Amino acid sequence: MHSRIELNISYLGLLNRCWKHIKRKRRNQIRILVLIMLLSGVAEIVSIGALLPFLSALTNSDNLLESDTGNKIYLFFGISNSDQLISFMTLVFGLAVVGSTLIRLFNIWATGRLTALIGSDMSCKAYGKSLYQPYSYHIKTNSSDLIASLSIQLNTVIGLLQSTLAIISSKIIFVFILTTLFIID
Repeated sequence: MHSRIELNISYLGLLNRCWKHIKRKRRNQIRILVLIMLLSGVAEIVSIGALLPFLSALTNSDNLLESDTGNKIYLFFGISNSDQLISFMTLVFGLAVVGSTLIRLFNIWATGRLTALIGSDMSCKAYGKSLYQPYSYHIKTNSSDLIASLSIQLNTVIGLLQSTLAIISSKIIFVFILTTLFIID
């Protein structure tokens, strides 16, 4: 238990130290990415919300056409029989799923791209600092050890950032889906 608490503290400490070294432009891009993640959560809700009317149309299309609320909506779209209703609901459900998938893919792409940009920024900064060390430092230090150490540390930080952003995205989508399911139930 004690080790797990230390791990969480060191993880948060590492994230905090990384945040301090991220450029302001990248911080703003992270904030925009969080908005994209929220949009992805909303898109998941829409696709789940489109599932119930789609299933209802498949199983009870005649009853849906006869209901007062449904009748007004269907007349607005020019739907008069059950085949048209099933086709319309299939189209709505398909568009919701495709839209949700596209937003999710964009979210994954944006996360990967932003992580790569942050990794590039940090790599340039780290290698620049090591290059501008005094001559005596370079004489004492093995350059291959320095490069290997920097590469390992930078890959660890980049992996940490990518994992953290993926966890945040997954948690946002999970909360949106769970909330929607509770509301529906």
